[in-house]
Amino acid sequence: MLWSSLLNCGKEARLGLVFLIFPVWLFAQKKEANNWYWGYQAGLSFNFTPPRAIVDSKIVGPQSSSSISDSYGKPLFYTNGDTLYRINAPKINIRRKLKIPPQTGGFQVASLIIPFTQTTNKYHVALVVQSPNEGEACKLITFTVDMRLDNGAGNMDTNSVTYLDTNVQASLSVMLHQDGKRNWLIGRRASSDTLLAWLVDSVIHPNPTVSKMFSPFPGFIDDRISQVSKTSPNSEILFWNWGRKETRFNQLIKIDRQTGKFSNIIHLIDSLSLNPKNVRYSFPVDATFSPDNQFLYTIENTYLFNTDSSAQVQSNNRIYYTIRRYNISVWDSATIKNSGKVVFQAGPFPFIGTNRVGSMTSQLGPDGKIYLQQFGSNRLSVVHCPNSPIFNINFKFRELSISGNGALRLPTLNQTFVRNAGIFQVQANKRNLCQGDTLELSGYGAGAEKFRWSVTPDLPQTVKVDTLTWQKIDTRNIPPGAYTFSCQSSSRCGDVFEKSIIVTINPNPSPPSLPPGQRGVSTPCLGDSVFLFVPNPVSGYRYFWSIGQVDSQIVVKQSGKYSLDSVANSFGCGIKVKDTVSVVIKDF
Repeated sequence: MLWSSLLNCGKEARLGLVFLIFPVWLFAQKKEANNWYWGYQAGLSFNFTPPRAIVDSKIVGPQSSSSISDSYGKPLFYTNGDTLYRINAPKINIRRKLKIPPQTGGFQVASLIIPFTQTTNKYHVALVVQSPNEGEACKLITFTVDMRLDNGAGNMDTNSVTYLDTNVQASLSVMLHQDGKRNWLIGRRASSDTLLAWLVDSVIHPNPTVSKMFSPFPGFIDDRISQVSKTSPNSEILFWNWGRKETRFNQLIKIDRQTGKFSNIIHLIDSLSLNPKNVRYSFPVDATFSPDNQFLYTIENTYLFNTDSSAQVQSNNRIYYTIRRYNISVWDSATIKNSGKVVFQAGPFPFIGTNRVGSMTSQLGPDGKIYLQQFGSNRLSVVHCPNSPIFNINFKFRELSISGNGALRLPTLNQTFVRNAGIFQVQANKRNLCQGDTLELSGYGAGAEKFRWSVTPDLPQTVKVDTLTWQKIDTRNIPPGAYTFSCQSSSRCGDVFEKSIIVTINPNPSPPSLPPGQRGVSTPCLGDSVFLFVPNPVSGYRYFWSIGQVDSQIVVKQSGKYSLDSVANSFGCGIKVKDTVSVVIKDF
């Protein structure tokens, strides 16, 4: 046996063969963003290709949500409204709902999850909470979730709740520090053009770096339109949209990742005149950067509202969608603005009434594709080739089914999780295994969709390697040794990738040649010592006894049954033994 939202707070396709055969850690992207939970019981898992709907989401509202998985893609927990949900807690087959402390007040309108820098299994959760009292500013609240609590089920550390700020807007972002380890938590002061950057490591430092962003319109500060911020995957550029129905504008801003200071602002502005018959306004609710950081995709939602308030007329309200792409590879205002091209338009769709849909929002997935949702729809649109140098981006409207309906936003994703989404990678759950362990392999990223695996040296014919993005291999019948697993994959953008990873399968120890023996006096009495030993112990082996001692020979002084439970070798591989020795010591 082996061990083993309109939310207010305050006033041509590329062709080629790309071989990527180098250490997996060089461009390591883990799978913290592989499971999304949001909207009205909507969910999506990127542990499969194409992504599969998650059918057990408990979210039932449009508020902001965020989710986190471990580095191998196992979902851990997600946030929504005033609730945390744990997932797959060990030995617990039900989902547990953890209430955020009531003293936070209000409900969540923005959220982010940031892993601790040097401590695994611990996470910072940052929430923007809207006050139940109309007109009051939003609060930025942080706390810690420790997955080691509750015997490994995970729980919130209620002593960690902190009011980081009491006057912020309903949007948050994360950018990677220059050192590649720490992070910056980015927010904006409500009803102002002031950006705030809090340094995050094992704590979130309370005093932020402050940057003044200067509105292009004097005196123009308006929070009436939902604010959304996104960061480029390389954490060098921040996108922030804000505005009102008559005028809206976006800001592209560069960050000094060492100091957290923002500068080098580029404004993307589009003024719209009002139609006297219909109140028509348009603004980009969202935007997403391409995986290679070369392009920005903005989503513009145009509303056509009748001024007549009767229900019959309101049923004719409509919404249109426009997706534009900007080339941001050259940091020049005129160049970026002139590069803007429409890549998709659709509409009109009913905005009020049966089968209505709302704003379209977007998010970069860990597979290197951009996913877009319409509020109220149960299908996602996909940009399959967002890095394409020409406009053949392979956009598929309403291509992918999800389990529920979309909400005001897709889950708020920590963009540092997808900073290498455009790079094809392979991952193994372990690089060193014991014979009999299960090897899990996956290939992912860069839009890869088809997978072919090969192994050197060859595996026994009874061991099959299939063509899935994620597969499990039983190693019981694989001889010990080092194996190179190579994955060749292709995307519908015309790219072909190949990458390899070396996995070592170590031998298990041999069982003892004979059962444990005992020696000492032939008839031990109270106070005598009895020596239990392993015949012919192997150098480098460790022998584990039922009383907690680890040695090839132990001393006992009481009657009872003693067992040699298991044996481990120098590779850390072990086998269960359970050989028992009965010891009788006279007490008279």
